[in-house]
Amino acid sequence: MAQRFVAKEELGDMVEGLNSHLTSRFVAILDGLYKQDLVRFDQSGEVGSRRLWEINR
Repeated sequence: MAQRFVAKEELGDMVEGLNSHLTSRFVAILDGLYKQDLVRFDQSGEVGSRRLWEINR
């Protein structure tokens, strides 16, 4: 539904930039949480650039 709305309203370029911005902000947040030892990820299951993040207890 969201993709149809973007296409109908011709928002493609704007949405692509927003996706990139949101992704970079989310990565920065996860990196900060990782440095504070609040989250962890399992390196054995890493595929490409995807990681499974967990709350570090």
